[in-house]
Amino acid sequence: MSNAPVSERPDTPMGRALAQRVLGHVGIAQPAATDAIDLTSTEPAATPEHVGQIAKAALDEGETHYTDASGIPQLRAAIAGHLAGLGFTVEPESIGVSNGGTEAVYIALQVALKPGDRAAILEPMSQHVVDMVSFIGAEPVRVPASPSHGLLPDPAALDTLDAQVLLMASPSPITGQRIPDDQLEALIAAARAREMAVILDLSYAAGLYEPSPVQFSNPQLAEEIVLTGSFSTAHGLAGWRIGYFCSPAADRVLLQSLKTAMSICTTAVSQFAAVAALGEPGAWFEQRRSHFAANRDLVTALLDDAGLDYLVPDAFPPLLIDVAPYGGGDAVADRLAAAGVLVDRGSSFGGSTSDYIRINLGAPQATLVDGTRRIVETCQSS
Repeated sequence: MSNAPVSERPDTPMGRALAQRVLGHVGIAQPAATDAIDLTSTEPAATPEHVGQIAKAALDEGETHYTDASGIPQLRAAIAGHLAGLGFTVEPESIGVSNGGTEAVYIALQVALKPGDRAAILEPMSQHVVDMVSFIGAEPVRVPASPSHGLLPDPAALDTLDAQVLLMASPSPITGQRIPDDQLEALIAAARAREMAVILDLSYAAGLYEPSPVQFSNPQLAEEIVLTGSFSTAHGLAGWRIGYFCSPAADRVLLQSLKTAMSICTTAVSQFAAVAALGEPGAWFEQRRSHFAANRDLVTALLDDAGLDYLVPDAFPPLLIDVAPYGGGDAVADRLAAAGVLVDRGSSFGGSTSDYIRINLGAPQATLVDGTRRIVETCQSS
C-alpha cells in the first residue's frame, strides 16, 4: 500500500543523472531537465554505509541465487523484531518477504478477495491501491474521512458497510497521521465483528517522528489481521524492492503460495541489505528523523506566518495543506503548475482530501522553502 517514493524515476534529479551516465555510454542524449520546483518527491538518501557494506559482501559471497520463497531466515527474524517494536508480536514463520510494500498489499488483497466481493478502503488512499481491487474483479468501496475529525477514520462508518475486506494504513502515506490506538482497535474490532478480513499497512510506521508501539486492550485482535510493510521511505531502501506481509495461520499457505507464483522470491542481495537496515545504528535513524523534522518545522513556520492551515503529520514525509479557502486542491494545484510548482492534488487520494494539496518534506530544503513561499503567494493572490 505504500505510496512508492519516486526518487528512482527518470524525472527526478537522481534518476536523470543516472540515466545520463548510462545512456551516455551508448551515445543517447537525455532530454533537458525542466526548471519546475518539484514538491512531490523525496531527495534521494545515500544508502547507509553499513547497508552498502553488507550488500557488497553478499554479492562477493555469491548470494545471487533464489532464496526460500518466504525470504531468508535472518530477514524474517529481523522483521519479526521490527514488528514487535511497533507493538505486534508475531512469529518469523508468519512472515513473507515481498518485492516492496505494493506487492505485499496486492498478495493480501488477492487472497482475501474474489470477483464480485467488496473491499472497504479507508480514505485517503493512493489510486494504485484502489486499482488493485478493481483488477481482482472486486468492488472498491471508499470510506470517506471527515476533515472536521482531522481526516482520521470513524469506526462507526463500518456499522452499515457490506464488504469482505477492510484496507487501511497507519500512519497514512497520504497524511502522515497515525490512527490513535483506541481508534485503530475499534476499527479492527468492528470489521472482525462483521467477519471482514483486515489488512493494515505499516509501511510508514518506522518514519514516526515520535515512535511508540501500538497498545491494544485486546492484543488478540492483532493476531487476526494481515500486516504489510515496506522499507523504502524510513530505511532509505527505495529501489531495493523490499517489503513484507504477515498473516494469521489460516491464510499463511495461500499468501506464501501466491508470492511464489508471482515472483518466486525477492532478490537475495536486497534481502541482506534489509537485514542490515533493520539493524541500523540509532544515530543514523535519529539523524534521518531530525532531518525531516527540521524540514517540517521550516515549512510549517512559513505556513503559520501566512495563516495557511495544514494537518500536522505524525510520520514523514507527507504534509497536507488545506487550500479550501483559496478554491480547493485542484484549482490551487493548477495555478501552482502554471507558476512552475509541482504538488500532489488531494483529490487524487479521494474526495476526503479534495480541499488539500500534498507536498513531500523530503524535497531539498531550498526547494521546500522556495516552493512553500510560492504556495503562499499563489493562495494569497487568489
